[in-house]
Amino acid sequence: MTDMHTNEEPTQVELPVTVAEDAAPAKNSRRNIIIGASAAAVLVLGGAAAFVIPKLVHDHRVDTYHELQAETTALLEKISENTARQDAAEGLFELSTREAGMLATALAETGKTSVPIILKADAAAVTDAATKLQEAVTGIEVGEELSENAIALEEAVKEARESDAEAVKQAEAEKKDPPAPSAPATWHETSVDDAAALAFPTDKTPTVGLVADASVTSETVTNAQSFLEEVTKNADTVKKQLAKKTADLDTLAAKVDAALSSLEGAAQHAPGQATKVAEAASKAGDTKKLTEAAAAAANPELSGFALKNAVDVYIAQAKAVQKAHADKEAKEAAEAAAAAAAAEGAAGYTDPGTGAYVPVEQGWGGGGGWADPGTTGGGWTGGGSTGGGSANTGGGSGSTGGGNTGGGGGGNTGGGGGGNGGGYTPPPHECPAPPAGWWWGGSTGNGCPIYLPPGGGDTEGW
Repeated sequence: MTDMHTNEEPTQVELPVTVAEDAAPAKNSRRNIIIGASAAAVLVLGGAAAFVIPKLVHDHRVDTYHELQAETTALLEKISENTARQDAAEGLFELSTREAGMLATALAETGKTSVPIILKADAAAVTDAATKLQEAVTGIEVGEELSENAIALEEAVKEARESDAEAVKQAEAEKKDPPAPSAPATWHETSVDDAAALAFPTDKTPTVGLVADASVTSETVTNAQSFLEEVTKNADTVKKQLAKKTADLDTLAAKVDAALSSLEGAAQHAPGQATKVAEAASKAGDTKKLTEAAAAAANPELSGFALKNAVDVYIAQAKAVQKAHADKEAKEAAEAAAAAAAAEGAAGYTDPGTGAYVPVEQGWGGGGGWADPGTTGGGWTGGGSTGGGSANTGGGSGSTGGGNTGGGGGGNTGGGGGGNGGGYTPPPHECPAPPAGWWWGGSTGNGCPIYLPPGGGDTEGW
C-alpha cells in the first residue's frame, strides 16, 4: 500500500483534449470547463464514472440548449422590433418626402414677398433654399401612390391628432393644462420610434418551442445552434435595411432643416420691416397685430417649422395691413368720384360693395328701368309721365289710355289694339353717359353698362 504521508510530488495527469463522441461541440469557456471536468472525472473516478459521466454530459447539453434558446428568443424579439421600425421608417420617408415638396413650394411663394414686408436679400435667400430643396425632393424616387406602410402611418397619426384635439377641448372645459400631444405636428418632427409606436406595434414576444430537459440530445443542441445561426443572419439583414432607411431619413431631414433656416433673416428683420409697412399704410387703422406678429417671428428660440409658422403669420398680418390701407383709399376715391359725378348732374349711385357707378335714369321719364315688352304686355315698368302700364292691367293710368294710334284703354284684358294696332311703342332706349373718368368693366345693370371708378383695370385688391 502506498504511504499516504510520503513527501514525493504527486504524479501529473494529462487531461484529454476531447470528450465522449456524442458530446456537442461548445464555443464558450463555460462549456469547455464543464467538458474538461467531465474528462477529469474519468481518470479520477475510474469505474464509478460509468454512472456519473452520462449525467454530467446530459446536464451540459441541457444548459447549452437553454442558452441557445435564450439567445434565439432575444434575437427574434429584436427582429420583431426592428421590422416594425423599418415599416415605420419606410412609411415616414414617403410622407416626409411629400411634405418636403410642399415646403419647397411654400418657401418659393414666401420668396416672392415684396419689400417692405421682407427685405430683398432675405427673400432671395428663401427662394434659393426653396430651389435646392425642390431639387433634392425631385431626386428621390417614391411611388405616385402611397404604400401600405405610409397609409397606415397617416391614418394612425390622423386618429392621434383628433384624440389630441379632443383632449385639449376637455382640458379647456375643465380649466386644466392641456396634455402633451401624442403625435408631432409635422412628419419632419416625427421620429422612427414615434411612428412605430403609433402605427406599427411589435408582435408579441416570440415563443421558441422547448424540448423537455430529459429529451435533449446532441442532435437537439445541434439543431438549436443551426436555428440560432439562421436567426442571426435574419437579424443582421433587418438591421442593415433599417439603418439604410434611417440614413435616408436623416439626409432628407438635414435638407429640410437647411431650407427652414433660410427664414431666419426674414424673421430677425421682421420688427423693423413691420414698422415700415405700418408707415406706408397710414390709412390701415390699428396695426397692433402686425407688431405682435413681427416680435413673435423674431424670437431667437424658434427654429424649424415653428419658425416658418411665425414668419407666415407675420407676412399675413403685413399683407392684411396693406389691404386695409388700399381698401380705405379705394373707398375714398369712389366716394370722391361719386360726389363729382353728382355735382355734374349724373343720375346714378355708387355701389358701396364694389364702388361701381350704377346708372338709374335710363330712357324717358322719371327713373324707371327698361324691361323687354315680350309677349305678355310689359312696356315701361316705372317710367312714363303718368305712371306706366303693366302686363296684367293693360294700358296704364294715363288720361288717354293705352296705345298711340288706337287700342282700348284700361280694362282687365290689357290695352289691346284697335283698328290700327295697339300696344305701346317706347322711344329709343338710351343709357346715360358715365361720369368723367369712369370706365365700363364689362357688366350691365338695368340694360345699361355699369361703370367703375377711375383707377386700375379691375376691382381686386380694393
